[in-house]
Amino acid sequence: TGKLGEVIASPLVTLVDDGALVRGLGSSPYDAEGVRTRRNVLVDAGRCAAFAYDHYHSRRTGAALTRNGIRGFASTPGIGYHNLFVEPGAPSQASNVKSLDRGFWYDDSGSYGFNSVTGDYSFQAQGWWIENGEKAFPVEGVTVAGNSLDMLKSVAAVGNDLEFRSSVACPTLLIGEMTPKIFAANHPEPVIFAVAWPLKVLMTVCYPVAVSFTWASRVLLRTLRIPTKRRS
Repeated sequence: TGKLGEVIASPLVTLVDDGALVRGLGSSPYDAEGVRTRRNVLVDAGRCAAFAYDHYHSRRTGAALTRNGIRGFASTPGIGYHNLFVEPGAPSQASNVKSLDRGFWYDDSGSYGFNSVTGDYSFQAQGWWIENGEKAFPVEGVTVAGNSLDMLKSVAAVGNDLEFRSSVACPTLLIGEMTPKIFAANHPEPVIFAVAWPLKVLMTVCYPVAVSFTWASRVLLRTLRIPTKRRS
């Protein structure tokens, strides 16, 4: 609970879990414990506003129930999300691209490594190299690495292109500082960019963001010494 009420992300970032979202892919009238779902603001303009709880963990911590109980057919209830998303901002995806003198447009994600203790991550990615606000050439074999909280604090713009293709969604994010290693796939000559300076990254995949907030929730449970599953 040490981060509760503190600034953990850019003031442009507002993270919401809404189980009552109209036509949401994860919406339902009630959660897995029979409690009516609602909208929960987890990060409010960069400030850690709340954590998600089911009945068991809310009793253990003395925190208010957020109605985030989920379960499978053969499992006991646990903490989960309904429709988890970053609220959209004003800039369009096109204007975010044009704002880059030099950067990487990260639009597809592959395998990854993630340290659930420190929040460090390393994602395989591909996309486009941006020069002077235009797509220069496609790139692949990209390794985008960093720390979850550092990434969230480096969000420089949030796009207006929020689209739900699953119950987790995020608009385009412009990350001010990341350090990828890039192989240019269709460059006239094969080039390996070992980028040692901070680079702006335009991110149109939501998985790294979802992993970051899932990690934050698990760190909370570990810090409080609370088991993530009930004991018989």
